[in-house]
Amino acid sequence: MLWQTIQWIEVNTVEERRIGRLVLPMRIDHKVLASLNL
Repeated sequence: MLWQTIQWIEVNTVEERRIGRLVLPMRIDHKVLASLNL
């Protein structure tokens, strides 16, 4: 695929981590972390 044919790229900033069967998945929004400038 040529770079000229790409119009935009969408990136999902929300990560969902599974800890175990009995614990709800943890959702991390990396867009919020990036705005903190840490």
